[in-house]
Amino acid sequence: MLTDPTRFDITPGCVLLPFVFQNTMEGALPAGSIQYCYQLFNQDGPETTTSALSEVIPITKYDQAGESYRIKGQLKGELSDRGCQIKAQFKNDGRFDRARIFSIIYLDNTAIPDIYIINEIEIPKSNDDFNTFIYNDTGASFLSKITI
Repeated sequence: MLTDPTRFDITPGCVLLPFVFQNTMEGALPAGSIQYCYQLFNQDGPETTTSALSEVIPITKYDQAGESYRIKGQLKGELSDRGCQIKAQFKNDGRFDRARIFSIIYLDNTAIPDIYIINEIEIPKSNDDFNTFIYNDTGASFLSKITI
């Protein structure tokens, strides 16, 4: 029997920490900059609000020269050779079993960003209520584009 009335909230109270940028990787994200956020949900059930946005991550082609990198500029709309690896850590008390991942792509500093749902994944099981997952965004696909 459920005795916690918050289990019936339409938008359950939950504080989600933002994604943390881990590394760049090979990929095909568009040149510009990108941010990420996520929300937790159950299939055909409640969902949280989105997490805070990650830091702004610049996306452009670059060459590695020894220990340093040479950044190459790119024209607006070109695809880079980069993807992003991001990490989320959150407390999950068992109410949610899936995560929806969003990307916010800025093709230039003055334009309205493009917002995408890039994936919906199962939350990895953990022995305690603290979950960590790493997501690799190569820019290869997305589920849907969200209009402003």
